[in-house]
Parts: sequence; C-alpha cells; structure tokens
Amino acid sequence: MRVLLCLIFAISSHFLEAHEYYFAFAEMEWKSSTSELETTLITTTHDFENHLIEKGLITKKINECSSDTIALKAIEKELNNYLKLQYNSKDFAHFELIGLATNLIGTTQFYLHSALPNKPDFFELTFDLLMDRHPDQQNKLTLIHEDSNNTFLFLPNSRTQKIMLD
Repeated sequence: MRVLLCLIFAISSHFLEAHEYYFAFAEMEWKSSTSELETTLITTTHDFENHLIEKGLITKKINECSSDTIALKAIEKELNNYLKLQYNSKDFAHFELIGLATNLIGTTQFYLHSALPNKPDFFELTFDLLMDRHPDQQNKLTLIHEDSNNTFLFLPNSRTQKIMLD
C-alpha cells in the first residue's frame, strides 16, 4: 500500500510540477580493478529540465536530448558543475555522461563514468545539484566500495563531504 501511495504521489507531482521536496540521489561505485567510478545520478526530470532550459543549455525536453550530442555535452558540463570530486588534494575528476533515461514517475537517470589515474585514499565530493535553485534541496549519495556501502547526505549547509576509500 505504501508503495502504491508513493507511486501516486510521484506521478501526480510530475503532472502538477509542484512539490514540497527537492532531491537528487546518486550511486557511485569504485571499480578497483580499473580505477574507475561508475555513477548513476537520479533527479526530478522537470526540476533539472527547467534549470537547463532557463540557463539556455537545452531547448527541448531532456528525453528528446538522447541523440543530440550538443545537448548531451551541455548536460554533462552542467552535471560536472554540481558533482565535483577532488582527489590528491588538487585534482578533479571529470564525469563523462554515457547515457540517460527518463521514466513515467518523473525522474531521470544520468549514467556517468570517470577514470582516475590510481585509487586515492580519500576524496572530497561536492554534490550540490539544484541547491542554488531550491533552498530545501537534499541530495544523497551511496558509495559502493569493495564490500561496503556508505550513504552521505548533502544539504545546502553541507555540500561537500570527505570520503575515505580505505
């Protein structure tokens, strides 16, 4: 029953485009064998779409951008502005957008990839997507590393977290 209520809420908020909560979720997995981070970032489609359109980065709906290389590069650049990973105290990872998918409940999944030269002991991660636009924005990231999962909360007053890999 609870799942049905959540689904109804998500669908109705999608069509009304008005909601109380603003969020983005990400799942990031460190692949030790290849020194890569694979990331899936999920956000409310219309919130991020409106942000991109108002900034003049895209001119159509996100789901119409999957074959538009110029729009995809603009989306990738914008995601890198709000998902920043600093390692070795000075170097920044670049997240390459390798795909996206929108769904009927009003969210979009962005699939990202980043290769690092070697495994850092720790990194500082900023995940402040849409926090300037929505002061109540809450973002969560789950890091999968070896046999552990750790979840980090990012709020407007704590946009950056230090994350240990060892």
